[in-house]
Amino acid sequence: MRAYIASWRRTEVERSARTVRPTDLRTGRPVWFGSRRAVRIERCRTSSRARERDLQRVATKRRHRRDDRSDGSAVMTISFPDPAPIDIQIERQVDQAILDGWPLPRWGWAIPGPYQGSTGAERVLGWQKMRIAEMMGLLERRLECSGCGAQAHHRHQEIYQRSLFCPAVCRSCHYRIHKRFMRPLEWSEFLQREVLEQSWLWCLPEDPLNRAEALRIAASTDLLTALQLHASDRKADRKDRP
Repeated sequence: MRAYIASWRRTEVERSARTVRPTDLRTGRPVWFGSRRAVRIERCRTSSRARERDLQRVATKRRHRRDDRSDGSAVMTISFPDPAPIDIQIERQVDQAILDGWPLPRWGWAIPGPYQGSTGAERVLGWQKMRIAEMMGLLERRLECSGCGAQAHHRHQEIYQRSLFCPAVCRSCHYRIHKRFMRPLEWSEFLQREVLEQSWLWCLPEDPLNRAEALRIAASTDLLTALQLHASDRKADRKDRP
């Protein structure tokens, strides 16, 4: 037994010579490997290192998101003769407020992907302008969904070059609008089953737009009519194909 303890002690001494032994925070003395206090100290060190890595990872993600945010130069501005559409008039007031020093609201999520010919940075800027317009009282309160008539919680921006054309929608309609390209049959059933007859959702195209098409539609005075004409042209093209 004594020989075993002596060999174990020699092993511990050799191991401590190669590795920095954990230190008791209360006494400041090194502790033997394998003891309960050494195990607890090692667990604390491991958890603190993992916490530091997590904090560094979060800081890196936040820095990347901050670098990816737009300063307003990404969205192409479209000029309209007076009298301009209502959403363009609101956007002019918002742009002037930003130039006067109104801070952009914080975007707390990951940069979204492209949608209808707009980049993720343009989508973030469109959301920020919409929030500023709401805080300035330029947009009506979201009372009921423009798609199904339920209580509205969101606003949908279809063309981000006209980011303040943002009708109020409920969560269900907003989800289905963004998923309509991947689930066209489900979208058609949803239109027939739940959407109001006079809703603007009937004007939405079933195929995604490229940037040139989005800019052409955004330059139209009547945005919904331009969307509806584009959707009908797409359907006619599909029917003419062999």
